[in-house]
Formats: sequence, structure tokens, C-alpha cells
Amino acid sequence: MTNIAIGAVLVMCVNILSAQSIRKDYREMTQSERDAFISALYSLRSGSNLFGDLANYHATEMQDIHFNDAPRDVFLAWHRRQILELEHGMQGINPRLSIPYWHWPTDNSASSDLWSQDFLGQFNGPWNLNRQLRGSLPTQREIDNVQSISNFDNYTRTFERGNVHVAGHSWVGGTMSSMRSPNDPAFYLHHGMVDKLFQEWVEANNASASSDLYQRTDMPRYDGTYTFDGETLPSVDPDDIVDSRMFGVFYAENGRVNMNNYSVTNNDHDEETFYYQFRIDAGNNFTVPADRTATIESVNEIRLEPGFFAAPGSTFNALIDRDNNVDRVRMSLFADRVVNETQAYVYPNPAVDKILVQANGSFDHALVSVVSVSGKSVLSASLNSPSDEINVSCLKSGMYIVTINIEGQAPITTRFSKL
Repeated sequence: MTNIAIGAVLVMCVNILSAQSIRKDYREMTQSERDAFISALYSLRSGSNLFGDLANYHATEMQDIHFNDAPRDVFLAWHRRQILELEHGMQGINPRLSIPYWHWPTDNSASSDLWSQDFLGQFNGPWNLNRQLRGSLPTQREIDNVQSISNFDNYTRTFERGNVHVAGHSWVGGTMSSMRSPNDPAFYLHHGMVDKLFQEWVEANNASASSDLYQRTDMPRYDGTYTFDGETLPSVDPDDIVDSRMFGVFYAENGRVNMNNYSVTNNDHDEETFYYQFRIDAGNNFTVPADRTATIESVNEIRLEPGFFAAPGSTFNALIDRDNNVDRVRMSLFADRVVNETQAYVYPNPAVDKILVQANGSFDHALVSVVSVSGKSVLSASLNSPSDEINVSCLKSGMYIVTINIEGQAPITTRFSKL
């Protein structure tokens, strides 16, 4: 199924960090994603070796990262930032990549596809990981008990030191049960699940940067003094990354992801790309401000819900990956590129019977065409002033693209939803 729908507009939120990730259970990755993920791991372990540097730092600063109570605790925030650093490295290789997670309660067998030779199993011997794959992994009941703790200090202490965090390390064994555990790629899928649970706790408890969960204002490696590959890493206040949505990281589950409360910044990527093979819902203050670029890409379905807003002057693409290939050149299902001096708006949006097409430039005459997302022309009209009504009562419910052609200018494209 291929389906795209668009809704109304709300205001944007502001954030200081930027990512571009839809993280999913590795079992929800396409084969192309898996192959690209594996390739990126090999690449990041060569050259400047970000993969090894993160593992060495984790071992050297183990006591400052782990098993500290307030005011020194940074366990969940530090590993969140560590995952993000590796993820950024991967996205420098392929912008569609993200760190997947390992859902231990439902994927707890040594014969799981996770450990197959065409996925993580291929690293065991060559990288001397000495995995054991035995023991017990966290149950859903154990997870629920931890997630029900509302006091943050008690939550992070119980999480870090209990079975929900520790069991993944000890069950894999070998390198994963040592201070150099990030040398095993399984570490990142394990801590991807840890981070997912942390995010669920944040949302369930309405926590945010203003909640002051942490007493430290920076973290090891992320204190403005550490240099890797000639670049000094910025200082990060752990409270600033309490909500992963605020820097563009979203967690998918069971064939769906809901992206909200994020404003594209392009701080780390000239184009922010959000890729997931199943249903993507974007709305509720997911915004692409002017002069920003973002792409949402699915194999199956994208829904632009009420609260999604791509501002005039932004570049936004919603794409369907029809060949399931994260390495190929993309073809746009539809694109909104508002880059002209004249900018156009459609009100109301969604519309019922009429739309008011309003342009902020000056012209004597323009031709307006309306097409469906499949590319079929459904309506044509003339625009004789910068503000004119068009009757759309004949159109079926759905999303439509409006193109305004003004002599001497590039076409202006915007869109609206018909109820």
C-alpha cells in the first residue's frame, strides 16, 4: 500500500541539537538497510576508527560514566549521546541509516537472526568478541517494573544496576561483559533498546529539559575538551537531551512511528532524512522552517498529520522507496520546494469547498494547476490577483498539489488537503 495524507498547521518548537533518525527494531530493517548498516560498521572501524575510539573512551572513563548516584550520575544521557555520535558517523556514510535496537523480551534466542552470519554473527570471530549467548534476558515484567518508577534518581539507579540493563551484557558475554563492551556492535543495539525505554519513561512522566533531572552540566567526552579526528566535540548538558524528539530521534515499533515536537535545524546534516519501511506519521509540531531541508521516506506509507508544517522557503520531500534500496538515487513522490521571491499559501487547509490562493508577490496574471499525488491533473484555473478563490468542491477527499505558473518565474508549489 502507498498512502500519503496531509493535515493542518500548528506552530513550531525550537531545539538546540539536531539528528535525523527513525530507530527501529532490527527486524523491521529492510535487507538493504541491514547490508548498509553492516558496511558502515566496517567503515567506522577503519581510518580514524570512531568505533574503536568510543569503545576505548568507555573503558578509560568507566568510573565516571557508570554506577554513580546524583550529583555525578549521567548513565542514560551519556549513552544516549554516545549512540548519537556513532549514528552521525554512519549518516555521514549513508543518511538513511540509524542505530536499530534489540527488543530482548521477544528476541531472546541464541539462534535469532540477530546472530546470523549475514548480520551481527559475522563479527564474533574476526573481531575476537568471544560471545557466549546464554543465560537470561530481561522479561517484559522486569521492564514494566522498572518503567513504573516515577522518581528519576531511583529509576536510573535501578535501571543501570538491575537486570534490565546488565542482563544484555552478561547474556552476550565476552567483550560485551567487559569495560570495552562498545567494541561489540551488539552494544549499540542493546543500548538502543535501553535508550528507547528511557524515552518512553520521559514521555510517560512528562519530563523535559526543564525538569532538571541531572545535576551535572556536562559529561565525560562531551565537556568541550575532548578532540577526535581533529575536531573538539561540543559540551553537552545532559538535561538538554532528556527528550530525544527535541533533537530529531524517534522510535518506531510494530510497523509505525509517530514523529512530533521537532523542528528541523540542519545543524549536523544539510538534509535531514527520516527513513522507515513502514508507516510514518508526522505532525503535532513537526516543522520544516524556512531555509531548512528535510526528507521523510518510507517503503509503504507516509501520513502528514495535523500539526505538520513545511514553511515557505523550506525544502521538503515525502518519498516512497519503491525498490527498497537505501543506496540508490531517490525519486520523489512529491516535493515541496518554495524558493521563489513570490511565495504562495492556501487557506483553509484542510479545505471543504473553496481554497483561497494567496501569493505575496506582484503579478498581473497566473495559471493555477491542481494535481493529485499520483500526478493526475484534476483542476485548472486563472489567478488574476495575488489573492483569489478557487472552487474545489468537485474534488475527492485527499491531498493535492497546487502549482502557480507566473510568467518569468519558476513555478511555485504548495499543497492542501481536501476533506
